[in-house]
Amino acid sequence: MPPLRSAEIEKFHRDGYLIVRGLIRGEELGGLRAAADRVVADGVAGRGPGHRYRPGADGAPTYWRTDKALWDAEPAWGAVTVNPDLLEAVGQCLGMPFFVMANEALVAKLPGHGAPIPMHQDPPYASLHGEPDPGAYPIPAFTTDIYLDAATRDNGCVWAIPGWHRNGRVDLERFSEEELLGMAQPCEMEPGDVMFHCLGTPHGSPGNQSQDLRRTFYLGFLAEEPWRDFYSRASWSSGFPVWGSPEVAERWQQMLSAREELGFESLRDRPALRFHDTHVEFVGEPRTPPRAWEQPLGWASGREAAGREV
Repeated sequence: MPPLRSAEIEKFHRDGYLIVRGLIRGEELGGLRAAADRVVADGVAGRGPGHRYRPGADGAPTYWRTDKALWDAEPAWGAVTVNPDLLEAVGQCLGMPFFVMANEALVAKLPGHGAPIPMHQDPPYASLHGEPDPGAYPIPAFTTDIYLDAATRDNGCVWAIPGWHRNGRVDLERFSEEELLGMAQPCEMEPGDVMFHCLGTPHGSPGNQSQDLRRTFYLGFLAEEPWRDFYSRASWSSGFPVWGSPEVAERWQQMLSAREELGFESLRDRPALRFHDTHVEFVGEPRTPPRAWEQPLGWASGREAAGREV
């Protein structure tokens, strides 16, 4: 039985994000948490590659993210990337049979001064380097957010605005941060919960006001069409794996081997998943076809306020 029911897939398409409780469990979750301990310690100390910093609550540079340095660091990161429950849910949400991994990152909010993240859309909907507005796209591109710690209002959980993913790029600067948060919903999570959120869904998070650490492992998966139409031509995705390349095939094999060596169930054992050297095919049910996201869902007044044609 795939992890998502039809009603959950419908909710993902309607709201632009979906929370799946307890998808990652047991030893696999524990291994990720231990690996994240080491990454965060290195990030705080400024050791190793891929770490990023931004002003914290006190204005001082604060570690908040590690990009493109995890899959090669420890087997736990690659093993969870090919978790069959996770991949089945990705296939269900995409509505397209073939997909490939794109990128990975660890985001952390440190106790007491974890940096706030203003409300934003992710690329290609974020305005980067003058790229044109891609508009609403019928095949969803989204991040897969695996929570390693609880996320609460106190420690800076994500807030997301449902439904706005259907409108392409939105001029969020026409709104104050308070106005955007007033339209958003809090996404409180527990360790092992996973959130799928479309790249066009405006989201952000306040700073961490608690003494609790909050860490999330982000994975990007792409169907072939979004890769071809956007990512293959964008300067900001130059570090992503190239669809169908030998490097992608080698990476998949490394991840599958890591998962099997750790004693976790392999995607090769799932009838709904087929592995094709460089990509995965989802052949299970239920799933929904790609949606044409050109029409807004009950927020015409918000769209007019954002300066977009209705």
